[in-house]
Amino acid sequence: MGINIDFLNFLDFCFERNILKDPVIALGSQTIGDSEKDITDFAQNNSYKNLLKNKNVASLFRDRYKIDKYIDIDINGKAKFKLDLTKPLINDLQNFAGTVIDSGTTEHIFDIKQVFTNIHSMTKTNGTIIHIAPITWFNHGYINFNPLFFKHIAEANNYEIIIDAYFILKGFKDSNKNYRIFETLICNRNDDSNNIEENIQSLFNSLTIPNYALYAIAYKKTGNKPFQPPYDVY
Repeated sequence: MGINIDFLNFLDFCFERNILKDPVIALGSQTIGDSEKDITDFAQNNSYKNLLKNKNVASLFRDRYKIDKYIDIDINGKAKFKLDLTKPLINDLQNFAGTVIDSGTTEHIFDIKQVFTNIHSMTKTNGTIIHIAPITWFNHGYINFNPLFFKHIAEANNYEIIIDAYFILKGFKDSNKNYRIFETLICNRNDDSNNIEENIQSLFNSLTIPNYALYAIAYKKTGNKPFQPPYDVY
């Protein structure tokens, strides 16, 4: 996956809460998943000069979120830094990032414990970790995640969950719908009246579940202790 324009409402929530911080490390050689015409129209409508010149995520983040230092890392040779996330993190990236963004990368990595250890290690204390992860993608990557996975990681490492959300396909029962058209269901964790979690629980317990659904979460790393793997013990 990449960064789609449809994801920006979630990232806007993060920006408004002052948790999108320089420098940003993006896992994977992220691209904007929309068509060149859609990107151009979006840039013109918002007067984004950098995005009009270079239709990439770095320009989008510079224009929209005032991010000056955007670094992507990948093993495929297309990113700024070539890095194997199944190996222990190099010293130069330890406690480096104000924000780490995983938008569809971790599900492609077999050694899941090591990659989440690396994400923790590269994030500064009080820095932000953002995941946008698949939960019902067929034959995509190695893993579909359970939202509980991220919440238990947060609990084990004393991360402060700032916000989470679900991207659900609009009209998902209609196979003719464009799979990139999502509506974002924001779970505001400070609002006790919010019943989105209950609605999501009901939706995913039904006979037909939405395809191409995504879960997004943003949490703050509050300490500098080594990464602790969670346990799902009953």
